[in-house]
Amino acid sequence: MSAVTHWDVQPVQLTAHRSQCARPDWVYASLASLSIVGFPLVSIVPVALGLPNRPISIAFRLCIVALALLVTARLVSGRASIANRTALACFGTFATLLVLRIVWEATVRTFPLPLVWEEVFAYALLVSLLPALALLQTPDSATLRLTLAQIEVIGAAALLGLALLGIRALGEAAALARLATEVINPASIGYLALTVFLVVAARLFAEGRGRPLLLLARVLVAALAFVMMIASATKGPILALLVIGVAVALASVSRGGGPTQLFGTLVGGCLLLGLFWVVAQFIEDYTSLQTVSRFTGVLADPSTADRTLLARSAFEQFSDSPLIGSDLVERTLRAYPHNVMLEALLVTGVVGFLPFLLLNLLALRAAWRLLRGGHGVAWVGMLHLQYQVAALLAGSLVYGSVSWAALILPIAAERAFDVTRAATETGGS
Repeated sequence: MSAVTHWDVQPVQLTAHRSQCARPDWVYASLASLSIVGFPLVSIVPVALGLPNRPISIAFRLCIVALALLVTARLVSGRASIANRTALACFGTFATLLVLRIVWEATVRTFPLPLVWEEVFAYALLVSLLPALALLQTPDSATLRLTLAQIEVIGAAALLGLALLGIRALGEAAALARLATEVINPASIGYLALTVFLVVAARLFAEGRGRPLLLLARVLVAALAFVMMIASATKGPILALLVIGVAVALASVSRGGGPTQLFGTLVGGCLLLGLFWVVAQFIEDYTSLQTVSRFTGVLADPSTADRTLLARSAFEQFSDSPLIGSDLVERTLRAYPHNVMLEALLVTGVVGFLPFLLLNLLALRAAWRLLRGGHGVAWVGMLHLQYQVAALLAGSLVYGSVSWAALILPIAAERAFDVTRAATETGGS
């Protein structure tokens, strides 16, 4: 059995870092899982109970900040190690420039935004950047497995709640084109559904058949996630699924899987796409949801035209000040460009874009290695690819806390993977 392809089931020796047999770090795992799928679960509570959303949302954000501070305190005290110091330097440089831009805009050149400047600053620094910094700590394999389990449970609960709210909304609305709530937009539902689908599939492949009832529950959750992804009528998650499918196929070839395994992956992908189209057509025929029209009319979609115009305007604005950037948002619409790479150029110029680009390349390399690592760690790479697609299509540097977590997690997991593999090889020699 290869230590690379079956990383999470191999016995390892104790090392200077935590061993695979050590107790999992619940604080780190909770921070990672709640950063990725926690808010959708919390958001359905006020909708279901008819309560105001803001107090519950603030309480959840404060919980994230508290967990991040606990993990960061370990890094500062030396009780935990940084997964990648180059990534830390890139992250620190870019985060500093982003925060300085916000301070500059808030104190020198103020202009109206949907949130007051204090909230923009707090969201960027405390909700997005601080948890990302904390996740740069090196976890162990037990902690990553716990993170996977928490994402599965929390994500499934959130998805079930959103499905029930969606059914209720379909019954009340005469023409509901896409599933959404007061605080969760259709794209967020689509990406949540894809996340649940991926992690449940990872658990199924990693653990095999297992207990029949648990197997049945996971199959049902995966089916629900697939249907909800389609019902969200969002293009991004479908594109992300295609990207992940291609990456998994290439990783299979790179691992030496051979033409048979590659052919099986491609056939499975084609069947999944066919099933997607059948389910999408069924939903559109029997509900008001535009699960097919949104894809067949992609070129005529007003949102696509708006994003294109916004991106063009933001790039022209960056060209006015290419070295240090221009503004926090595009001036005409007062909106972020919905592409984190373009936003990095707009906000921090080339000076900030270069470390941000290097950070993304480090994360992409880590994701690729994890995809090649097999079922035990591939899920981290798949989630990274998913939210990278989201970040390039509709991402935000200030409000993209989920994308920040998914960007940093593969860098941390890669270090844990290297430590565990080295210990396994040492123990076997």
